[in-house]
Formats: sequence, C-alpha cells, structure tokens
Amino acid sequence: MRVLAVVGDYDHDEKLFKETLDKVTHSIEEVEVMYTDRKNVIDKLNLQPSLVILAAENRLNPEDENVKSWMTTEDAEAIDTYVKKGGSWFAWHSGLAGYEELTEYVKLLGGYFTHHPDDHAQVRYTFKESSLYKEKQPSFEISDEHYFVQLMGEVDVFLESSSKDGDSIAGWTKTVGKGKVAAYTPAHKEEGLSHPQVHKDLTSIIKWCVSS
Repeated sequence: MRVLAVVGDYDHDEKLFKETLDKVTHSIEEVEVMYTDRKNVIDKLNLQPSLVILAAENRLNPEDENVKSWMTTEDAEAIDTYVKKGGSWFAWHSGLAGYEELTEYVKLLGGYFTHHPDDHAQVRYTFKESSLYKEKQPSFEISDEHYFVQLMGEVDVFLESSSKDGDSIAGWTKTVGKGKVAAYTPAHKEEGLSHPQVHKDLTSIIKWCVSS
C-alpha cells in the first residue's frame, strides 16, 4: 500500500518528522512511504495512494512580509473528492494549522487548529473510549506545543489534551463517503516525536486509515 507523506515546514523539522514516520511505518507490513512536498501533493493524488499524511502548515513563507499559502479552494475540493472516493487523509500536528479559511478542507477534517501558546508546556494526553483502540491506553505527558482546536461536526474523539493553558481535543477519526480521515495534534519536539505512545498512536492511526 502506498502512503504519500508531506512532512515539515518552517517551524517543524522535516528530517525529524521523516525519521519518526520511517520508524513507525517500518513495522507496518505492506506499507510503502513516498515523500513529496506541498506544491506537488495534489498532482500525486492521481497515483491513488491508500493514505496521504500531511504534517505541514498552510503557510509557505511565514517569516516574509508577503505570506503565501499552498492550498487553494480547488486543492481542497480535490482532497475532498479523493477521500469520498475511498482515499484516507491524516492531518498530523501542523497539518491542521493555517487552513481555517478553507471551509471544504476543515469540514472534511472535522476540525482545525486555532492557536497554541508561545511557550512549550507540559501537556498531558488522555485517551477516551473510541473505535481506534479496543483497550484504553495509559495517559502520557510530554513537553509540547499545546494545540487548541475547534471541532466541526461529528467526529470520534480518542484523545484529549490538558496543560496549564487549558484543555482541548488532541485526536479524532471519522469516515467520509468511502474514505477515512484522522487528526492528531502531538508532537513538536524530539521528546514527543520519540515517545513510545506517540509511535503507537501513529501506528494505530495509519493502520486504521489503510484497513478495508
């Protein structure tokens, strides 16, 4: 099964995210990861991957005076069509960020990133009963960007987050047409990306996305 992945942006280390994803997918049989960039991901939907993983924000040049975004309304419509026809889409961490104006995309995802505090915090992640895990998982805590999200519509929440800055939703799944969608907000730093439970979660999400 081909998995198309876009990882890394200005604030997120591409090498670190690739290393994490490679470690996770190495243990999943029959999964082949092909990396691409944001500008080419829509064209590569023609390859009909079983899953697309997006771990990159919408802004291409956040530090410039004239900030440009990669995703267009037409791109969002193409993603929506891809999923409804049976593809799977996984928005991981910054794959939720900067897309709030793209109604088609955030409606498909079932939610979007609103903000995170400037400073990293100790974030506690707690699991809810859901279809992703048959058995309840132990909560875990890491230093992380605490993502706050706004849900849109009905989703199956499997993970919640809390820190000194408040509480939010941190992971969910949903089905759309013949396809599947997943969202997961951890993690930003190497501490979180190397955490065993994060690896387990990523493995479970990918397996759920590519299962028939």
